Amino acid sequence: MFDIGYAIRVIALLFRYKGNKKCKNIFSESVVKGRCWPNDLDLNWHMNNSRYLRECDFGRYSFLLETGLWNRLIERRKKGMKNSSIIVSALQVQYRQSVELGDRFEIRTRINGWDDKAFYFEQSIILEKNQQAAFSLIVRLVTIPRSLTPQMLIDDLQIGSIQSPKFSPAVVCKYPQQGYYLHGINIKKPFIYDLSLSYGKDFIIIHHQILKQLNKIEWKGIILLYGIPGTGKTYYIRYLINELQEKNLIYFPSDIIRVLSSSEILQILKPYSHSIIIIDDAENLNKDHPDQVLNNLFNLNHLSHRPIIATFNSYLPQIFSHHKTSSIIQYSFNKLDIINSRILLKTLGSQRDNETIKQSMTLGEIYAQITFETKIQNENIIESRKKLKTPDEMIQLLAEQELSLSDKDNCTLS
Repeated sequence: MFDIGYAIRVIALLFRYKGNKKCKNIFSESVVKGRCWPNDLDLNWHMNNSRYLRECDFGRYSFLLETGLWNRLIERRKKGMKNSSIIVSALQVQYRQSVELGDRFEIRTRINGWDDKAFYFEQSIILEKNQQAAFSLIVRLVTIPRSLTPQMLIDDLQIGSIQSPKFSPAVVCKYPQQGYYLHGINIKKPFIYDLSLSYGKDFIIIHHQILKQLNKIEWKGIILLYGIPGTGKTYYIRYLINELQEKNLIYFPSDIIRVLSSSEILQILKPYSHSIIIIDDAENLNKDHPDQVLNNLFNLNHLSHRPIIATFNSYLPQIFSHHKTSSIIQYSFNKLDIINSRILLKTLGSQRDNETIKQSMTLGEIYAQITFETKIQNENIIESRKKLKTPDEMIQLLAEQELSLSDKDNCTLS
């Protein structure tokens, strides 16, 4: 059945921006207003689920017209690319609250980035009555034909050299009684003084191999990181995330991964090509049958066609006779030996006597030692400040702390 209302709104949008020469910034947010009408309702007197997606269509149309991308696409058609178009290839939706009859709302649309095949948009429907999101959407729009890349359309805008922003890592979260969604997170690169000192000289070769493979578009293998808690697996992943470029990084926490089926995971990943799956405490994939965990990982890897980084708190030996060895990278994190533990502690500024370190230590134990010493030191400073009587004494103490002098009698202010 032909939707006359839909057609009228699309035509109205086209006429509104016809001849528009002043285009909005590609990274600006597009806002379109809407309202819930009687023909939008379902049997529960709420907006029908399909109508949310329909409203988001208008948000994307408006964005393409406001930024000039639609006009650049039309120009491509006139120059010979007759089949040029941008079409939806994948969606991830999240229904948050109902939209009722007469409710006014805004459809907000912004672009997250693009790769060599598709644009990635984020959209939300915000209710006017409470300014809260009723619906959110991640959508992947591919350009056709394949010879037409998103970057070509961006370059056609002739607004300077613009590249896609680096995709931020996203963590899988659960919205109460609604389902799963991705939430962008900012992961600060941790300070690692020396990779070989923190993880061993043999790990440097593994690290470069991991970077080399993950930066390849065609590599879809698995990275298995083993080690008892505290050996620095997650700490290293935080470091690795900041080394990777032009990749969608999707992190599955242990409390989420244990309740997800493969089909649910695939649904979450669907809008994101060139993504890397990160699974922490992967043994939770199948707690009832731990011997099947690696098989589950390989099945997920095969179905998703995406690289997987998985950490384990114990070593799970298995013969990978049915898999290409070039698609598997393994490493087992261990405690640092006594000598390297002493060196790393001293390098990080520990005042602990080397002779008291008589056994191997994990990275977690070493950093806990540094944190403890820093806490004690700060407490002593606070206590000393309470006893100070003059501003000169306060300045003297601050100077001693800044210079980290052991012989305080030699620290004088001119």
